[in-house]
Amino acid sequence: MIFGSGSAKFTYSGSTVLLEYSNLRPNWCQRSYTDNESIYDHYKTIVFEGDYNDFWVDVNLHQYVGPSSPSIKFDEIYPYLFQYVVFYPHSDSAAISGSGNTPAIFFIDDMKHSYYTEDYVAKDMLSIHFKSISYTNISGSLI
Repeated sequence: MIFGSGSAKFTYSGSTVLLEYSNLRPNWCQRSYTDNESIYDHYKTIVFEGDYNDFWVDVNLHQYVGPSSPSIKFDEIYPYLFQYVVFYPHSDSAAISGSGNTPAIFFIDDMKHSYYTEDYVAKDMLSIHFKSISYTNISGSLI
C-alpha cells in the first residue's frame, strides 16, 4: 500500500481540511527531462531533472449529513481554490516529500462541482486538482 489508508487532507497556513468520503486519482511521477543536441555532430544528451505529481480528489459531498452538510463542506473547501497547500494523499501518513525532505507544495488549480445519478437520485461531488509546483520524491513514502 502506498502512503496509508486514511482519506486525503491538505493544510494551509496552519489549518487542516479533511477530505473524508473521497476517492484519489493519482498521476505519479510525471518525468521532466531536458534534451540537448549538438549542432555539429547531432550527439544527443538527455538529462533527467525530476518528477512532478498531480492528483484529482473526488469528494463525495452527498455523504456529508447532519451538522456537516454538503453545502457546508463545499463552503469549507472552495475558498482554497488557487492556493498553495501541503497535500496529504492519506491523512494517516506524512506529506509527499519535496526537495530537502521538506513537504512538497501543491497548487489547487481547479475545482469542478458535478453530480452523478444512482437510482434516479442526484449525488453531489466535488473534484479537486492538486499539482506539485516543484520536484517530488515518493521513494521514502512507500511502505
